[in-house]
Amino acid sequence: MWINDIDRKQYYDAMVCFKNCPPNILNLFDGFYVDNLEKQGVIPDMENGQKLYDFIKNILFRENPKQGEYVLKWISQMFQQPKNPTNTCLFLYGDKGCGKSTIFQLISALTDGGDSIRAVNKNTENKYVYSTAKMRDLFDKFNSKTEDKLCLCLEEAELGNKSGDSKQYAQTIKDAITNRFVNVEKKYKDIKTKYSFSRYIFISNMDTAVHIEDGDRRFVLGECSNDYSQNSKKYTKQEKLDFWNSIYNDLIGKDATLLGFYKLLLEEDININWEHERPNGKLYEKNQRKNKDIFIKYFTTLNI
Repeated sequence: MWINDIDRKQYYDAMVCFKNCPPNILNLFDGFYVDNLEKQGVIPDMENGQKLYDFIKNILFRENPKQGEYVLKWISQMFQQPKNPTNTCLFLYGDKGCGKSTIFQLISALTDGGDSIRAVNKNTENKYVYSTAKMRDLFDKFNSKTEDKLCLCLEEAELGNKSGDSKQYAQTIKDAITNRFVNVEKKYKDIKTKYSFSRYIFISNMDTAVHIEDGDRRFVLGECSNDYSQNSKKYTKQEKLDFWNSIYNDLIGKDATLLGFYKLLLEEDININWEHERPNGKLYEKNQRKNKDIFIKYFTTLNI
């Protein structure tokens, strides 16, 4: 019988180990989708990989290419050093249909394959990433959906509201971005304390959706270009449709392009100070002012 086999394999726990997994741990990591493409004989398309790279830097963040550069380094660090998050998060703002969700969907394609994008759009779970529009799915007590995820995304984020979920989870969100150990709990199961390598992306079409405190070191507020958004008049409806079809079908949807883009990420210089070199601009300042205005208004009502 297996139980009496002296050579049987026994494991203390099961977890995702990117490198150097201890012998008594069952490694759940079998490589990202893009890692396995070369093994399957896929030849990287470096030309289209560069187009995808340039799309992020020069089109999606056209108004502030420095933000595009930071985002590319942030994604690169995720794959070069998956176990060690930067302790910063991306908060991406833009009008509906501008492409702000593309960053997370691209990460999803790299980790779980092109089919994962359809899962992302349905707010379902992939192996290494998870996206939801419900704050409690990420930050509530029962948080097992976030376990062993490289990247987590909150759609329609509103972190600046001082009531409801925003108020309830305010401290939990800050802790999640920087704390490396988290309690994972399933209903009717024991709590497990696990190492967390999760990165966070928040997406919103509200330009004052973040509560920025003095001394903040976590948030990177990226303002995406609205050139190809639903309400933009710069291009016709058909031109915008053709553009996004080319991004998703001709670039993100092609394994060779994903592999070419991945090669560029692995070559990216990530030797920066993630907290002090955040390229925050007018959007960040606007959210800071909102916080200060609330503070001043509060003390004004005290009449002191």
